[in-house]
Amino acid sequence: MTLVGKSCLYCSKAIESEDRLAVCDRCFAAHHEECWERNGRCSTFRCGGLPRTMRGDDLPTVVHLAMERSNEQPQICPTCAGKVYAGTLQARGIKQAGVHPKATGLGLVFVGKGRPTPHKDWFGKNFLAKMLGNKSWVLAGAHVRARSCGKCRRLFVWGVTVDEAFIQKYATESGDRFCPHCHAALWRGEIPLRPRNPGSARFECNDPPDFHRDWIGHNLLDRYVLNKWFVAVPALPAYSCPDCQYTEVAGRPIYKFL
Repeated sequence: MTLVGKSCLYCSKAIESEDRLAVCDRCFAAHHEECWERNGRCSTFRCGGLPRTMRGDDLPTVVHLAMERSNEQPQICPTCAGKVYAGTLQARGIKQAGVHPKATGLGLVFVGKGRPTPHKDWFGKNFLAKMLGNKSWVLAGAHVRARSCGKCRRLFVWGVTVDEAFIQKYATESGDRFCPHCHAALWRGEIPLRPRNPGSARFECNDPPDFHRDWIGHNLLDRYVLNKWFVAVPALPAYSCPDCQYTEVAGRPIYKFL
């Protein structure tokens, strides 16, 4: 059996191609079938999804298609009843290694918040550089499909509300994660969304948003003319590979997809 590059959210053990899985139909978290039965529900914080069973080697395709469909909701913000728009989280003016300093491009920035646990495969592969090196890197061309309320700027990723509780859950989770491409330990970190952070991503609306009076004095030019705005949360929780830069947000791959 071969690994499929994901781990069970309940037991943290690697998922293999022949494993029987129960995948949440709401947040797409993967569980071994017996782990879901043992827990009695999805292991994602505040998630009430139902299990969808499949084989381990079907997981990447199923997750990709489900992520595309999930971005269709919500249409109306559950907090302020404002209209929710589809779009992407992406930053402009990203400087890339080996590119002239004045050259800019699209992408995201990963900011590491903690060193991964070393393992035997690290020794002889730039061990010190991985443990002591640069904790931030550019994900050239990367973006996250999302939805955002034009009124209160609340963010929704894969149909799930991104709030402080959501961020705290992923900031405190335990267990190591490994890259499905090169098997290096992933760094824990975040994708910055703060207005003043270098390389911060803004929400870019797919369609011109409807104008309303609550916008007056609140970045009217950005929202109504440029169709983009900074969302209400400071960052997205993320894991990224120091070698090949494979990156996950809330357990789902966004860069160098499986």
